[in-house]
Amino acid sequence: MSTFYSSGQSVIGLFLLISYIKFVSTTTTTMVIEKETRIREVMKIMGLSNFTLLCSWCLTTAVLATPLAFVIAAELKYGQVFPMTEFATLVFLFWALSMAIVSFSYFITPFFNKSRAASIASVLLWLVLFFPFFSVMSKTNSSKYLGALAPPTAFALGIDDLLRHAELGRGMAYAIGMVESPVTVPTAFAMSWFLLLDSVILVALGWYFDNVLPQEFGVRKPWNFLFVKDYWLPSSPSADDKAVMMESPSSPAEIVSPQTNYAFASPRGMRLRHQVSSDGSIVMLKDKTGLVASVEPVNAALAAQEQKGTCLQIQGLRKEFSGDDGEVNVAVQGLNLTLYAGQISALLGHNGAGKTTTISMLTGLIPPTSGDATLYGRSVQHDFNELRQIMGICPQHDVLFNELTVEEHLRLFGTMKNVPLAKLDEEVERMIREVGLVEKRKVISKKLSGGQKRKLSVALAFMGDSKLVFLDEPTSGMDPYSRRFTWNLLQRNRDDRVIVLTTHFMDEADILGDRIAIMADGQLCCVGGSLFLKNRYGAGYNLTMIKGPNCDVEAVGAFLRNFVPAAKCLSNFGSEVVFQLPSSSSGVFSTMLQVLDDEMHHLRIAQYGVSVTTLEEVFLRIAHDREEEAAMGNCGVEAVDQIRKTSATSANSTAPSGISTVKTNRATMWDQYSALLMKRFRIAKRDKKSLLNAVCIPLLFLIILVSLPEIDVASFMT
Repeated sequence: MSTFYSSGQSVIGLFLLISYIKFVSTTTTTMVIEKETRIREVMKIMGLSNFTLLCSWCLTTAVLATPLAFVIAAELKYGQVFPMTEFATLVFLFWALSMAIVSFSYFITPFFNKSRAASIASVLLWLVLFFPFFSVMSKTNSSKYLGALAPPTAFALGIDDLLRHAELGRGMAYAIGMVESPVTVPTAFAMSWFLLLDSVILVALGWYFDNVLPQEFGVRKPWNFLFVKDYWLPSSPSADDKAVMMESPSSPAEIVSPQTNYAFASPRGMRLRHQVSSDGSIVMLKDKTGLVASVEPVNAALAAQEQKGTCLQIQGLRKEFSGDDGEVNVAVQGLNLTLYAGQISALLGHNGAGKTTTISMLTGLIPPTSGDATLYGRSVQHDFNELRQIMGICPQHDVLFNELTVEEHLRLFGTMKNVPLAKLDEEVERMIREVGLVEKRKVISKKLSGGQKRKLSVALAFMGDSKLVFLDEPTSGMDPYSRRFTWNLLQRNRDDRVIVLTTHFMDEADILGDRIAIMADGQLCCVGGSLFLKNRYGAGYNLTMIKGPNCDVEAVGAFLRNFVPAAKCLSNFGSEVVFQLPSSSSGVFSTMLQVLDDEMHHLRIAQYGVSVTTLEEVFLRIAHDREEEAAMGNCGVEAVDQIRKTSATSANSTAPSGISTVKTNRATMWDQYSALLMKRFRIAKRDKKSLLNAVCIPLLFLIILVSLPEIDVASFMT
């Protein structure tokens, strides 16, 4: 039956490779899905290191591939396919093949952002790497060793060695054959070591390309970063880098805040003229007539946070994107903003205002073009890995593992955030109660409703006593009761935390926002409390009336102008008419409303009500002002940049000193790996279809191979 081995010499290796093809596509797809769904980036933001993530894949594969390698080796040896080959050699060869597959998947992952494309490309490339086997099969061993740098070729060369030994028969015939016709090709054992060498090379290349290739998320390194001294010997940022990037005033004559007596200065040293209202509560920063931005000054307690460094200080943050036509689009233009601990800071703006881009820069999803942000003396640019240890994020779209339960999610991320194991159960239980998912604790995330998934995402953000929490539209998809429940959760957990909230619900920002920052076209328009913004941008009061039959709106307007000359009709639709009354006229409201009560019958007014300006009206007013500015069309880009460049931070006349620090102990690699191992074990156990395919397809191919009558090596002896 030697004809089978001789004729199958060039295809049996390919046959066995195809039996493993499911591993290639599944492993690559799983790795790319973690990128595609942003799960990997969220885990990294929560404190997971790249090294731990890589080790979790390699070590998990090494553990899971061992029993499969034993089963396949037993099938081949005792199924009379390779009876004279050492059992350990077969185990080592197929175990090394599994390691090479996961390394190959890791290598190819940086080149793809879509799992479907990666799955197809990985299979095709894996098969292409088998073709060098045909070109080196008849050449010298040195050429074969060179070809073995391709993992499929190394495996095929190992199988080729096994086939040549099988051709010699067994027993006495095998011994005679080894003397008369010794096998001189590279051994299967040597090719197993080559597979491990290929694995190391592929992992190193994958790690390098993951750092330098443009990715959808994450900060890209320059191509030569390995040759830069700072990469191997990072230097600590200087005190100047740690300080708030605001120039100190040159003289005591600088304009100061009426509440804090701290001088304000622009990032470029340009003094900003301040206009103070009569009650001393409003500070308006103005560079040019007609274009004004407002910042509410802070009290001494909040200003002290700037001195201690316990607030998030954003300085000159800027992000530029290159368009297809080569034009540079500025998404965020020199943002200067301070977000204080113990407060919920709401970040508002229209679609495309730069909110998501700002949060993406602060969380490390994209690198800033220029500028920086500091918290506890740590810089986003220089110390981001340390900041990640105290950072939590609730993304705009839920980033969850479909096959993990609520409780398992919290345990996984709690371990990544270095929650002590002795307190982990208590912390998980507390967060489950906080978000109201007690009855859903054992339910996998894909079976949760949209609102319940948002609750789980919020819980993950607060897990591990995160000091800096980003909540990107956390209540989207929730019913009114769940929204109120979440609001209470945020207010209870804001102490000693910097919480950044983005939302499109104006009532949510009004209720939760201790300070509200409004952005438009990548620039900061105003910052302050809800009342401050309403006083600054609001138009006063709205008097809403329900008209009766034959109501004369002009007569009603004339009546109101007898008391409030500046009253004007905002809208008159159907049975409702709305008049706008300025805030300065509030003193005559009592008299006007008393007379209105007496004249309602004559004016044919059925009902009326008075309301103050809402935050939504403030938002629309700012958007309208921005449209008017854009319509001016007589300012260049640099001029507009100077006009709108304002600071939402207060700076002392001296540089901050005594920066507070927070201990950021990183969870050990073993703790993080154990958590990831349990996560993958639970997902694999519940995804029975993929597990069945991964195990049964290779065994099915081998059973077919063994069942072929041509392989009856025993008959060769007779």
